[in-house]
Amino acid sequence: MSSFLKERVISQPEKKIELQDKKDLLSRIAICLVEPIKGGNVGSVARAMKNSGLSRLILVNPPELDTPECRMMGMDALDLVINAEVHTDLKEAIAPFDICVSTTRRLSKNRRPDFSPRSFAAHVLPLLGDSQAVILFGREDKGLSTKEIDLAPLILTIPSDEAYESLNISQAVMVIAHELFVAAVEPPDYTGRQPAASEQIERFFGQARPLLLECGFLLAENPDWILRAFRKMVHKARLDHREIKILRGVCSNMEWYLSHVAKVGERDGEGYMDRSGGPADNK
Repeated sequence: MSSFLKERVISQPEKKIELQDKKDLLSRIAICLVEPIKGGNVGSVARAMKNSGLSRLILVNPPELDTPECRMMGMDALDLVINAEVHTDLKEAIAPFDICVSTTRRLSKNRRPDFSPRSFAAHVLPLLGDSQAVILFGREDKGLSTKEIDLAPLILTIPSDEAYESLNISQAVMVIAHELFVAAVEPPDYTGRQPAASEQIERFFGQARPLLLECGFLLAENPDWILRAFRKMVHKARLDHREIKILRGVCSNMEWYLSHVAKVGERDGEGYMDRSGGPADNK
């Protein structure tokens, strides 16, 4: 961000928020814009965020932001643009977050919404005691790609009239941010549970995927079809650090066993599972 843009940020006194807990909760939620096309839209999003008490903006491969359009649309929220975290890689950008959600209206029988803005606010706020959440928004013209949604497989969709479902990006951010703001007025009880970060989950899938392919659980010609459902299950379960370590331990034992069987050419009498998933006689 150039000094030219910084000079145009109007210095504002800190607004007092009567409920300090509300400010703390909302500071744990980030808005991530993936490859936004127009700087003016980034400014508009920053303004929508500031209206609703959100302050953490993440940008992945943003356009030029030192423009009259960005300054005009951002107005007194330009400090959010100036202080935004900028990344070139989405996976890196969301690695620290425990709760990762994608926004999209491209749905199918294999991609169904998990939340509306209101249900998401009710779901996420009680989890933010020691956790952080990020909400992904895609490009203005084509949204998030399938691979990007795979990194944040929980789906948030804004209900709208079938006659005209399209929302511009700042409208979408405003709808969701406002629901979060309203829900945060009465802070919920915290669960006190620390879920695993996105980076830990991705390491688990990086270990599990080749094993599931080798075992034949994933179809070699289309492995991601069932893996996407598996990803969603893991994210919905909100496994903590210890639980992910247990799953990775299972993977490590599977790696050893497959290597052992391949080396000696036969099973060694340990328990055997049939293809239906139930226990079978030892072999």
